[in-house]
Order: sequence, then C-alpha cells, then structure tokens
Amino acid sequence: MLDNMPLPMMRQAVKIINYLIPVFILVVCLEIYFIRTEVKSIRQKMVNDFSFQWFDSGPDFDNYLDKRLAKGKTVREVRVIHLSSTTSGKRSDRRYHKIHDEFVRGGGRFTRIFCHSSNKDVAKWMKDDLEAYREFRYFIHLVPSITVGEAKIMGIMIIDEEEVCLGGGYDTPFAHPTISIKHPQIVRFFRDYFDYLKDHSKAVKADGQPINWNLLDAQTVVDDQNPKLTVK
Repeated sequence: MLDNMPLPMMRQAVKIINYLIPVFILVVCLEIYFIRTEVKSIRQKMVNDFSFQWFDSGPDFDNYLDKRLAKGKTVREVRVIHLSSTTSGKRSDRRYHKIHDEFVRGGGRFTRIFCHSSNKDVAKWMKDDLEAYREFRYFIHLVPSITVGEAKIMGIMIIDEEEVCLGGGYDTPFAHPTISIKHPQIVRFFRDYFDYLKDHSKAVKADGQPINWNLLDAQTVVDDQNPKLTVK
C-alpha cells in the first residue's frame, strides 16, 4: 500500500506511525500497570479480611479471650455451641468461667446451645447459670433430639459477626486445642449453623420468656449398647 503512495504522503505516514508506536507502548504499559494494581488490591483485601491464629492450651486461649472480652471492649454478643462437656468436677478451676461471668454481668449478650449428655453435671451447670444470671442477657437453648456420650465434641464460639473460635477445651488430644478465624464468609457460615440449631431447639431461656425449668429436668439414660434419652 505504501508503495503506491506519493513520497510526501509516505513520509507523513511514517511520521504518524513513529508517533503512534510509543503511544501504543504507553497504553499497553498503563494497562499492565492497572491490571497489576487491581490484582494487588484484591490480594491485599483478601489478606486484610482473613486472620488465623491457634492456641497451644486452654489457659492460652483464656488469656486471649480475657483481653478480647475485657471491659471497655466493643464485643456485644457471644454465641456458643457447646453441646456437651467431659470436664466433670473441674469447672470451678477454669478461668474461662470467670471471663464468661464478667462478660455477662458487664452487659454482654451470651447465648448457648447444648444437648442432653451422659455428663449429668452439664444440666447442673445450666441451672446454676440460670439462677445466677436471671436478670442478665444470658440465654440457653436445648437441642432435644441429640444425646452426647463420652465422645469429645468440638465447641464453637462466635464473637459478634467478626470471629469464630473452634476448639475442644482443655483436655484434648489436639496439637492446638483451639483456633481462631476472622473472615466474614467463614464467620457467616458458622452463624448460619448456629441459627439452624437454634431453630431446631427448645428455649430454656429466651428473650421475654420465663425460664423453662422442665427442660433441664430431662434424665439421660445411657446404655452401653443402646443409648436412650428419657424425658420426664
């Protein structure tokens, strides 16, 4: 095509091409820059949204929780799925319960979901708590269709909409008994699970309702071959 052009027009076309080449290169470089900047921004956002840590022991997690729920902090609500416990006779020795007590008495909202257990101390602890926190925002829901024996059941604690803590308490074979995760979608997943269990539970104490003591009078009968639940 250029062969048929007059010489002046050819020279003009070459000048234009020479002008456009660096412009094209600049546009490509800017496009690459903006793509890399966007990718970096997405990666940074993913990093900022996710936080993970583990705790080597029950007391180690208690130290963290004490600071997390301390007076003056912004935590408003704690939801716990703690279906059972095998820590019979040891509750008074655990710092966790002092932290829990200060949080509830300080005005925090605490809701626990539990089930029938072969550990009869669990129902006793629930009664003790209900008596102690009658005037506070302390709520309990029982999932009557589940009975837990001696198996270790992982506890789940959801702090506001920000964090979920997963663990087995103090006496566990886990390398890290408790872990903490902060990520909106992961926390939402466990919040939905909490709401699902709550929807399939019976309220022992809920907002605006009297305490249903009869639910805590359920007697758990555990047979070695066929565990059963008998409710009075």
